[in-house]
Amino acid sequence: MENPSNKTLVKNINWNFIKVMSVTVLGFVNTIFFARLLPPEEFGLLSIVLVFIGLANIFSTMGVGPAIIQKKFITQEHTRAGFTISLSMAVIVCIIMWSISPIVSNYFHQERLEALLRLVAVQFIFFAISTVSVSLLMRELNYKKIFLIDFSSYLIGSSMISIILAYNGLGVWSIVIGNLCTALISSFLYYIVVKPPLRPIYKKDIFWDLINFGGGVSLNTFLNYIANNIDYLIIGRYLNANSVGLYNRAFQLMRLPLGTISGALSNVLFSSYSRIQEEKQKLAELYFSSISSVNTLTFPLFIGMCISAKYIIYGLYGAEWEGAVKAFQYLCIAGVFKVIFNLAGPIVKATGHVYVEVRKQFIYCLVLIFGCLFGVKYGITGVACVVILASMYLYFAMAKVVLKILNSRWKQFFYAHIPGIVIGSIIYFINNLAVLTLERYISGMYVAKLIIVLFILGITYLLSLLILPKALIGEVPKKVVSKMFRKSYVSSKQILNQKYRSN
Repeated sequence: MENPSNKTLVKNINWNFIKVMSVTVLGFVNTIFFARLLPPEEFGLLSIVLVFIGLANIFSTMGVGPAIIQKKFITQEHTRAGFTISLSMAVIVCIIMWSISPIVSNYFHQERLEALLRLVAVQFIFFAISTVSVSLLMRELNYKKIFLIDFSSYLIGSSMISIILAYNGLGVWSIVIGNLCTALISSFLYYIVVKPPLRPIYKKDIFWDLINFGGGVSLNTFLNYIANNIDYLIIGRYLNANSVGLYNRAFQLMRLPLGTISGALSNVLFSSYSRIQEEKQKLAELYFSSISSVNTLTFPLFIGMCISAKYIIYGLYGAEWEGAVKAFQYLCIAGVFKVIFNLAGPIVKATGHVYVEVRKQFIYCLVLIFGCLFGVKYGITGVACVVILASMYLYFAMAKVVLKILNSRWKQFFYAHIPGIVIGSIIYFINNLAVLTLERYISGMYVAKLIIVLFILGITYLLSLLILPKALIGEVPKKVVSKMFRKSYVSSKQILNQKYRSN
């Protein structure tokens, strides 16, 4: 594999960012639609289904995708072996899901869970068929095609079909069927675009080569998934479906910036890091640069979301979701740590230290499990507090691992956070002042308050980037904003000139 140029890297990050943003926006619109249409209990039921589907999906391909991406050299035998492994595992997982669905249904005292789980289990077959195709495109940093396929399949399946079915009264089934259609459409499109060899093959050395690394990735993803969903399971078991629904909305709102930024960067960075895995200096420069850029964007955003939590929940979902406000505030604090430790994963996997990350994720998972069992006594707010503490642990633990791999120091790590902290402090002061003023002079009207606060947040952020000295926020943010305004000025000038000539 050739080393990617900065231009190629930025181009593919942009395409992946467009994909993640497009799917996020569509998903967000769908969420608002369903939140207005369905009661919290329905969202609680869906949350439980998605927990088990996501868990099973981790082992349905046995980490074949990342194994193909990470390898320096692959042959057709590797792709055939990858297809054989992923399809075989998908069939096994599908059978297991069908078998345990009655047990899951009885555990949560929800009769509908059995039929829901059995229906969505079929999608593992579709994902397995497209695993090699997706991996080959990611390996070649062809994120434009990935965007076109993922966005179009999500638009048709999870958006259009789900909405049509919802209008016809299918409730939670509309979302599940839409997701199944998305998997089917994307699998078909990936095969048309890439056409990988689908003939099964068995060669012990190649199988072991892929499974050794892929198994570590799957185990790590499994632990991370348990950690990200154990709160849902404990709330669902010891509280009720209504509490799960409230917590789900709070958590998913927090994940909007987290998922968008991490989703846009993680895959592209992993593909790029894999190409330069032996060049520690380049890896370090790219890693610290990514921390600085991401923290500059997300830290102020999470601070603003935390302060404006009431307006966000009331304005988007309505007053009946009041119980999610406090949990949402705490989860925004956790998001500050989550977005940074997510940037460490690509470095660790690309350099082959996947089992080191597994150990850290295992401890993180234990902290969450025992912490949530204690915190659930205090409701969903208590669980959210536990998420903060566990996220702080993994934030420092993963940073320590990466710094050791790169032979770097803590000073470099914390220095990369300065721009985000400076701008976040300004956002904290301005947004607090805005919220206090709105609460004093305006009662109710939460949609209007939300719009006002978001406007103030955006203006404060942009002015901070423009006015603050480079010594505080660095050169990159200023260049981005200056370039954006320069393009806007040139475009406006061209439009005015065209108008003048036409007159």
